Amino acid sequence: GKWLVTLSAWLFAISTMISWSYYGEQGILYLFGGRAVFPYKAAFCLLAVVATLGHIRTDQQLNVLTTFGTGLMLWVNIPIMLLLARKPMRAYRDYIRCLKAGEMKPHSAQSIQEIVEGREE
Repeated sequence: GKWLVTLSAWLFAISTMISWSYYGEQGILYLFGGRAVFPYKAAFCLLAVVATLGHIRTDQQLNVLTTFGTGLMLWVNIPIMLLLARKPMRAYRDYIRCLKAGEMKPHSAQSIQEIVEGREE
């Protein structure tokens, strides 16, 4: 089982890197346009190589790095959530109001063929 677990972890890591690269590229494309995609790809590949050089040797060092990354993500996302929270909360309250008032109409699921052909309701 040792080799199976190793192979599975390695494949999971590779697929995660591919998906993060793709979604990051789509975000860069949306925010900055096509001219910024190549610098993003270069930075992503460079950082992937740097991450595999063996600078992180202990679980303590890995924990510090992941905690730093989580903190950085929070500093970026919390102000955005505070600025944009009104719209989804308004939609949620409207949904709950309609649900309690019985205004929600049941509907049947469409076939995949109808959705693919663009015959959505």
